[in-house]
Amino acid sequence: MNGIIYKIERLAVYDGPGIRTVVFLKGCPLSCIWCASPESQKLNPETGFWQDNDAGKTIGQKVSVGDVVEILEKDSVFYHRSMGGITLSGGDPIFQPLFSAAILKKTVEMGFHTAMETCAYTDWRSFQGILEHLDLVYVDIKHMNSQEHKKLTGKPNELILENIQRIDTQFPELQMILRVPIIPGKNDSKENIERTAKFAKSLQALNRVELLPYHRYGVSTYPVVGKKYELEKMIPPTLKQVKSLKEIMRNHGIAVQIGG
Repeated sequence: MNGIIYKIERLAVYDGPGIRTVVFLKGCPLSCIWCASPESQKLNPETGFWQDNDAGKTIGQKVSVGDVVEILEKDSVFYHRSMGGITLSGGDPIFQPLFSAAILKKTVEMGFHTAMETCAYTDWRSFQGILEHLDLVYVDIKHMNSQEHKKLTGKPNELILENIQRIDTQFPELQMILRVPIIPGKNDSKENIERTAKFAKSLQALNRVELLPYHRYGVSTYPVVGKKYELEKMIPPTLKQVKSLKEIMRNHGIAVQIGG
């Protein structure tokens, strides 16, 4: 079983409990206008140019499940001591469902904690095959209005919300954290945050909501793959602004925290 990744980060201390290895897979069904890693959106390897005069560097490589497991085994002592493990990220792991499921299955057999970051825009059958090997899933909610969601990401949101509800009912023991990127002027209205809170409140198995303030990492990454960054002039929200959105969520009885 082979797949395409674009990097592996070892000894990470985020995106899940304990010390982790984060495997970043290529390919994503969405094309969010604020995406900080546009080099992850296409499935196939591509050439990136960090300087005008360089020869370019290939982004993405084909690896086997065994290749990934070999790297995991190097840090197994840290996983056991810290209750850590592996997190699949991207891109989005759902874009390579069989490869993702195979990695997670092997990781579970090794006794490590498993987590995944996803937008959940996929058919349920493929999604289910991955979820059954997870301890924790992070799912993004970009916007509650489907038309606005499509403007921001290229896809409507009905399938995403439906899949979140299916996780809640069919995988009640799976820890689920919803992440909401806060993009000024795009999805940070009181109305949208309240609608998100009400949706989150309907989920029985939800652990918490994380608000992720917009950052400007995309300004430097888009030129690498020859793309224009649409939000070049956007200013990140202040901590005060994000705290006010957090308070709206808390008023609806939601456990919420501000992420990095």
